[in-house]
Amino acid sequence: MSEEQTDPETTDEIAEIFDEDTTSTETDWKRESRKWESRAKAAQSDKEAADKWREHETNQKPLDERRAEELILAKQDADAAKLQLTRYEIASEKGVPKNAIKLLSGTTREELELAADELLELIAETAKSKTPKPVADQGKSTNSGVTTGDQFANAIGNYL
Repeated sequence: MSEEQTDPETTDEIAEIFDEDTTSTETDWKRESRKWESRAKAAQSDKEAADKWREHETNQKPLDERRAEELILAKQDADAAKLQLTRYEIASEKGVPKNAIKLLSGTTREELELAADELLELIAETAKSKTPKPVADQGKSTNSGVTTGDQFANAIGNYL
């Protein structure tokens, strides 16, 4: 019959750990703090490693490929600048107010011109609706022959 021999120190350590886990209901905040601190450090080192890898990949790209990516970005910037210039030209030609230029939308000159025309129509409609209608008898005297001075004297005379 073979008997397994166990180390008494190992058995005692396991028993202590088991006893600690079953009897302790309070959280060891220091241990928890250290655990989360080590996880945060690991996450930071992972981020640094990822940044280094991206830099390495960028450096390993062929020069032609890097130049092609730079050219694509430069063309996109140039297209955006041309569109902005076209927007300002059309606004100037059509007479769009400065604070309404940002409302012009479109990707082609025709779309921008159409948007400018619609915007100007909308501005004209709102200007018409806000204009008060004139009163036909405004400025005419309602009392025939009596001036405002006479009306004032009559009103004051009642209090004197």
